[in-house]
Amino acid sequence: QQRALEHGMSLKDASSYNVQFYNGKPIFIDTLSFEKYQEGRPWVAYQQYCQHFLAPLALMKYCDVRLVKL
Repeated sequence: QQRALEHGMSLKDASSYNVQFYNGKPIFIDTLSFEKYQEGRPWVAYQQYCQHFLAPLALMKYCDVRLVKL
């Protein structure tokens, strides 16, 4: 999202499936997820970002680190 904002764009979804790894580096593969940034508008993909990225990390930290294998 930060890099998108630097170019006047925003992500309209934050699915973890939009990121693939090549030689250990993340590559964003869903170019249709970008839209023009509108000043003052909240990030519409924040909930999905929390569900796909933050929640799994929190579950591993506070419940069971073995969840990483799922």
